Amino acid sequence: MTKAVTPSLPISLPITDDWLASIGFKWHQMDRQPHKHWVLWLGDAMGEPTICFTDIGIEVSRALDKGYHCWIRSDAAHRYGRFLHVRYLYNEADLYSVISGLVGRPFDPAHCWYGSLRTPAAAERFREEAQRLDRRLADYFGETDETKGGPLAEHLRAYEKPNGSV
Repeated sequence: MTKAVTPSLPISLPITDDWLASIGFKWHQMDRQPHKHWVLWLGDAMGEPTICFTDIGIEVSRALDKGYHCWIRSDAAHRYGRFLHVRYLYNEADLYSVISGLVGRPFDPAHCWYGSLRTPAAAERFREEAQRLDRRLADYFGETDETKGGPLAEHLRAYEKPNGSV
């Protein structure tokens, strides 16, 4: 009998905004929200060709008790979002487990492209496309600004907090 191999979860470190950005989540923040909301769309990772990438996603935001709220989000029909609060998350392994449970396979941040988790085959196609000669030449001869057109000063002022931080 073959022993099942369990994929390794990340070390149980606390969730941080920098870590969420590094694994493919994209942030947004609306007026009067005290914290950023981070979303990762999962529709493309379901493997069904009829599912739109915004049909299902996972959204997290910092909670008052140092943990994170976790919602399942749907933007079906692109009219408005629907949210279902799942639970509070406190460490990276919690988030990996929730995402793995939703998509039915271990979560691999290398399969995230443009704020959306892809199937392994689709992620490989994105990697191959990024290596095309025309793309590499565009990167080589393209933008010389290291920020790649980062936020303008007026955008930063719009999100500036009372204590002067962004």
